[in-house]
Amino acid sequence: HDRAGNGGLNTTTIGILGAYHKALDKNGKHMLSLGVQADYTNRRLDQSNLQFYNQFNANNQFNGNLPTGENIVDERIGYFDLSTGLFYHGKVAKKLMLYVGGAMFHLMKPKASFASGDELEISYRYMAQGGLDIELKKVDILPSVLYMRQQNTNELNTGLGVAFKFGN
Repeated sequence: HDRAGNGGLNTTTIGILGAYHKALDKNGKHMLSLGVQADYTNRRLDQSNLQFYNQFNANNQFNGNLPTGENIVDERIGYFDLSTGLFYHGKVAKKLMLYVGGAMFHLMKPKASFASGDELEISYRYMAQGGLDIELKKVDILPSVLYMRQQNTNELNTGLGVAFKFGN
């Protein structure tokens, strides 16, 4: 459940997911996983908690009795959605583990608009990730990368973790 701002926009999503894992070798050192997720999302817009540009007068004072100027016809919308992904991880050398995966979200391109005549679709979102686990004597080095794209928006995250080994 997500409540944005002063509660003007509330989003609740409920879903079910499943995954299938397949060993690619007899020792289980290389695995391939496929996941699928189905969701239902309910969004509610409470206009009483929102302020719109048209509700401010010439002195920049808010007047909630003025019309919003927005064409909101439905304060509740709901939609189904589907996502899927594929993931590989394996020990590619004696001291080197690799993982790589990708996913695609919003396969049903649900419509998510409160306004009449607005056919706002949630665009596909693509995700790719990868990383290594490099085993050294007393530490493991864990570089990783995550890339996401939705419409014209791109996001790239990189990271580097260090795991210290204690004891034997």
